[in-house]
Amino acid sequence: MVPSESLESRRSCPVCVSMAYSEGLRRAALMRTARAPRKPPMHTLPIHRPRVAGGREHFNSRLTEAQVIDARKRVAAGESRASVGRDLGVASQTIGQIIAGKLWRHV
Repeated sequence: MVPSESLESRRSCPVCVSMAYSEGLRRAALMRTARAPRKPPMHTLPIHRPRVAGGREHFNSRLTEAQVIDARKRVAAGESRASVGRDLGVASQTIGQIIAGKLWRHV
């Protein structure tokens, strides 16, 4: 572009308009990449949850500590998890999680 050209002549020239448009796109792309880094997504931030009551104090608890100890002894003696769960009114999966230590860890 020659310095003596007027602004009006550059706006009317299709090549100049196209070049200005593409230059604007390049600048916008550079501005997007030059920004400060974004915050990490919420799922990667540490979560500090308040401690929920466990064991018999939990609002949805169906077993007592004595029943959990009894269930562990019965399964260790060879009784099936399904029959122990039926007797205690819980699912066999719950008894399996108790045996694995995922539920009622503190007992």
